[in-house]
Order: sequence, then structure tokens, then C-alpha cells
Amino acid sequence: MRTGRVAVSGLLIAALTGCSVGGASDGDQGSSAPGGAAGETGYASSDEALADLAEMYEIQDPPVVEPIRHIAPAESKTLIDECMTDRGWPVVDGHIQFTSEQRDSLNMDSYICAAQYPIRPEYLQPLDGAAWGRIYDYWVNEALPCLESEGLTVNEPPSRETFVERRAWTPDSDQVRDQVRDRVRQGEYPDIEHVFTEVCPVSPPEEVQLGS
Repeated sequence: MRTGRVAVSGLLIAALTGCSVGGASDGDQGSSAPGGAAGETGYASSDEALADLAEMYEIQDPPVVEPIRHIAPAESKTLIDECMTDRGWPVVDGHIQFTSEQRDSLNMDSYICAAQYPIRPEYLQPLDGAAWGRIYDYWVNEALPCLESEGLTVNEPPSRETFVERRAWTPDSDQVRDQVRDRVRQGEYPDIEHVFTEVCPVSPPEEVQLGS
């Protein structure tokens, strides 16, 4: 019987907001890379985002789920973790343990939890250059200094112009995540995502992403 470990909440945030993410297969450890902003393509509605999520989880006939409330991406991790725990999938150190035989059940419960707390429609729209510029400013002025204050070594970011044009950089790079992973093993942090969601939030606040 093969077992796996996956960072489900990170995967759900990524799937519903268009962030890049590294998934997990049976026997592997999942690792999410939440950039905190909607993807370039975006979604027209929450229903469209959930349809994409159902396809990702290979759910042929997704159930009708009554939303509890629409949320901002920053709320997703806590609510999804609580929902998954309530459905019998305790989240330990940001991950869920499962066997290969449990994959379909895990996927279905992951979908249901996401459908109960769909991302607010305004967060699903594609971002324009002005929004990407605000995100860059937040990352450079807030996220990077915070990570450095934690003693983490970060790479020099691209110029603002280059980032807005290419959108190919994020402060929670693999290099930074590797450092955090080492410190998790040493017991300095409870899990990797704790650093990027609680200590030094990478997901920009609402006024940054939406320009409100």
C-alpha cells in the first residue's frame, strides 16, 4: 500500500486563483507555491473555477455544493484546513497523509471544501499591468524585507518593468523555500506555509490586488 502526502490547501488556492503550484503524486510530498494573485487568464465566475478544479481532480460528475460564503484567497488556507479536518483528513504540519486507495475520496472532499468556500469573483479576474505593479511593490517593500528579517537569503528581484512584463518572479522562490524547509526540520517553524502565510504573507492584501 503506497502512501502520499499533499499540501491540499495550497493546491486549492492555486487552482482557484491561477497561482503556480507544484503538485504531489502518491508517495511524494506536495509543495505549493502560492503567488497570491490571480493568474493571467483568470475565470469568468466561481462556477468556472470550480469546473476547472473538478477537472484537475478527475471528478466526472461533481456534486452540487451550497456555498457557506465567498472568501478572499488569504482566508482559504485556514478554512480549507478546518473543512478537511472536519471531513476526516487531519492537516498535520500543513499536509494531509493518504494512501493510494484514498486518492479519490481525498479529491472529492477537497473539491467539496473548495466549493463551500469559493473565492470571491473579483479575485478570479485576470490582472492588468497596474495590478501586477502593485503586487511587485508589495513583494519588494513588504515580503522581501520580512523574509530577510527572518534570516533568509533572498535573490535580487528583477526590475519593476521586467516583472510587470514577464511576471516570472516570486519572493517565495525555490531557493527561499529550501531554506525554510531546513528550518522546519530543525523545529524553528511548524511548517513551510506558516512562513509565507503567517510570518511573512506573500499573498497581497485586498487593497493591493484589487486596487481598492
